Amino acid sequence: MQHANFHTHQDCDRIAAMPEAGVLEEHILAALSTVAQLLIDDPAFLPVFERLEKELALIKSLQPTVERALGYLPKHS
Repeated sequence: MQHANFHTHQDCDRIAAMPEAGVLEEHILAALSTVAQLLIDDPAFLPVFERLEKELALIKSLQPTVERALGYLPKHS
């Protein structure tokens, strides 16, 4: 049985290939602020706003999983 919020390996690969999640999260939050201002004047920005919200949620949901996965990797001295 799969969890309702199951993420694909592709999602994990995308997160692993991205800059540090905290930095990426800051960039997305800044973009959300900008796009929110644009959205007030032009509803054409709605899909962009929604996509940014989804990306932010994905990063937040996968980060604990990635951190746990890193714990299984061999430690390098």
